[in-house]
Amino acid sequence: MSIFTSREFVVMFALLLLSCITACSSKEAPPPVVVNFSNTTTNPVSSSVDPKSTAVDETRNSQDDDGNQDDMARTGYSENMSKNGHQARETQRAVNNRHADVRSSRPANSSVNTPVAMPVSTQRPGMIISQQTDEASFFNTQIHDLANQLIQNFRGETSPDFPIAITTFVDLNHFYKTSPFGRYLAEQLMGELQRAGFRVLEIRKTDSILIKERYGEYSLSRDIQEIAKESMAQLVLIGTYMMRGKYVLVNARLVSNEGNLLSSSGMKILRRDSFLDSMLWPSAAPKLDPKVRIPIKSMGEPTEVRIISGS
Repeated sequence: MSIFTSREFVVMFALLLLSCITACSSKEAPPPVVVNFSNTTTNPVSSSVDPKSTAVDETRNSQDDDGNQDDMARTGYSENMSKNGHQARETQRAVNNRHADVRSSRPANSSVNTPVAMPVSTQRPGMIISQQTDEASFFNTQIHDLANQLIQNFRGETSPDFPIAITTFVDLNHFYKTSPFGRYLAEQLMGELQRAGFRVLEIRKTDSILIKERYGEYSLSRDIQEIAKESMAQLVLIGTYMMRGKYVLVNARLVSNEGNLLSSSGMKILRRDSFLDSMLWPSAAPKLDPKVRIPIKSMGEPTEVRIISGS
């Protein structure tokens, strides 16, 4: 057994320490990698990449891309919905303003125009349009055009300042037969002529206001005993209508009470629909006094009539 001297021990310890230092220096971590994501100069300390933070950033970028795609999809959907909604509003506006367009586009002294049927197929889901209400509005527009014809065609020695009496429109084949259609024609034309500046008389006005408990107050009547016996009207609005197939032919005239001369006239051709058919029914005529029955006999037959002479 050899015994190491102090010098040999020191040399061996130095070699062992050097080998340990060399082994530790070979196991040091590699230098940090600096990643630059932009063209701008960044702080080297903050630019060092952490594997966990890099994974989080990639996840966020992926989510941002998905969000951008979703935003693009929602934007396209919103544009389509906005476009469809705009088209629906335009269609509804066209249907609702058809009457105003017909009224404003009619030139002065226009001839008789065939009424345009209102389109029903333009209605779409979500558009609340009552077909019957639309037909009623179109019917009122046609009466307004008829009143304009009476105003534009006014001729004669009489003046529009003369009072006008309005009468019910009757069936052309039966002058005592009428319907709600004929009564409403007269009712609206009364207002149309008054708004145009004519002096219109209400011949159904009673001499007094009639009050009935639990019913109301009345001032219109068709009872000859309750209205004025005389009228100062110098013009009378009269009218007839006739049904043929799917059309109703309407004629209106302003007639002077002096000589029964026509001062104006107008006509309309209305296309029948569900609303107009409901106005044309029921049609009725008042009951007249019993007709006088005169017996008729052949020549040579005996008669029961006796002639009593006063002599």
